[in-house]
Amino acid sequence: MNLFLKILAVILFFEVQLDIIGKELSLNQALDTAIANNHTVRSQELIAEYKSILKASGYTIEQAVLSVDYGQINSAFNDLKVNLSQRYEFPTVYAKQQALLHQEWNAAVLSTHQSIAELKKNVREIYYGLLLLQSREKMLKEADSIYGEYVKISDIRLKQGESNILEHAHHKIEQSAIQIQLQSVHSTLNIVKIQFQLLLNSAEAHVPEKEALNMRFSSDNAYNPQMHPYIQQVKQSIEIAKAKQALEEARYLPDLHLGISNQSIQGIGADNILYPMSRRFTSFTVGVGIPHPFGAQQAIIEASKTSVKISETEYEFQVKKISSELKAAKIARDSTLQTVRNIELHQLPLIKSVREAAEIQYKTGEISYLEWTLAMHHTITIQSQYYDVLQQYYDLSNTVTYLEEQ
Repeated sequence: MNLFLKILAVILFFEVQLDIIGKELSLNQALDTAIANNHTVRSQELIAEYKSILKASGYTIEQAVLSVDYGQINSAFNDLKVNLSQRYEFPTVYAKQQALLHQEWNAAVLSTHQSIAELKKNVREIYYGLLLLQSREKMLKEADSIYGEYVKISDIRLKQGESNILEHAHHKIEQSAIQIQLQSVHSTLNIVKIQFQLLLNSAEAHVPEKEALNMRFSSDNAYNPQMHPYIQQVKQSIEIAKAKQALEEARYLPDLHLGISNQSIQGIGADNILYPMSRRFTSFTVGVGIPHPFGAQQAIIEASKTSVKISETEYEFQVKKISSELKAAKIARDSTLQTVRNIELHQLPLIKSVREAAEIQYKTGEISYLEWTLAMHHTITIQSQYYDVLQQYYDLSNTVTYLEEQ
């Protein structure tokens, strides 16, 4: 229970703070701030740095083996033999390992680019979501103010006998409905502000520039789907699969073995000379591994070839998919933009005149409270529909911008 109260206190604290403080940021400033402070992007950059350092491990050589033999190695006398041996893979194997590590480093870099692209998409979504919520809140506050004024007028008219209890109750019900919507929008707005601050990872609260809500987007951008960060990631998986295949094929090349031994040979040697324990003899060993043509390595190579084909098929599919998604998003966005412009041109300008006319006619008794309510409902509905369509437009624009990321 105490934990719940603490969490609630933190949320309320943030709501109060975000209502009072908020430095305006342009969209570009918000994107730059988020990229600079984001933990995921920083982690991806560290992974890329780790992969870069790891590239030096491509030429790692196995440990040398030092062994000692003691006993009746050559005769009835006890001899001491010291061996030092080293196994090397064929030089081509080390080169292929290095190439694979390089491709994995490239993949880590591309993963960072994709993380940045996704972060930018999230920031744009929250950014325009905040602007639209602020606009909705402003609209509902204006409506609440209008209904509040007419509730007061209704109180006076009721006392003077110029209206009935039904008219008075209807005004209060309408105002209450607006206040419920306003409270819901207000709570959502404060939650989204916290999300925005979390995305920016900033101790200071920020809000979007109000002018940004008037931004409109063009469909004439040059675009190459193969340059999208996600597609680049998928394409890089092909390069990694090819590098793995080349490495597995190189493992068919023979290993190289080098060794040196130093030992004593007590007794009479082949030259009829008596040799003591202190006399040492040195020999060298050179060996070449013989790959087994029917071993497990062949299965590994065949599997790696299949992996390349899988990656190539996935790449072709994703290129077609992202191109198709972009075309569909552009068509939907441009269609929605026409609706936005139609509402801005033909409907929004009428709201003020409709409200003013309804106010005058209601006060002069030319229309009833029901007709006045219908007129108010109509103007609020137009504004709500406008923000709904605008939300769709910015969502689609954000999708297009993300899919056109290069």
